[in-house]
Amino acid sequence: MLEKSVAATLLALKQAWVNMYYDTGNLWNLARYNPVAGLKGSWFGHYENFFNLKAALVGQIQLSEEFGCPVDPEAKVWGYGAHPPLAPGEPFPGAPKL
Repeated sequence: MLEKSVAATLLALKQAWVNMYYDTGNLWNLARYNPVAGLKGSWFGHYENFFNLKAALVGQIQLSEEFGCPVDPEAKVWGYGAHPPLAPGEPFPGAPKL
């Protein structure tokens, strides 16, 4: 059960990274800090979501390890080493690759 939870959160974290990297809604330019009507949130909201998912993933990893469950090594890489893009198209230096 924990393995599925870790996998789902890892997938969501990767998707959050992709959403920020490609920024198809142009939130970086149109809604960097505050949501704008007609857009899906703000860049900062996506930034917060990324770190909330990362914290959830770390918690799931720690719980899995506490119960002796196997943990996908990629989940550890993302949980402990991932950073959101600095801006659209600009990955954080040294961040995990997709």
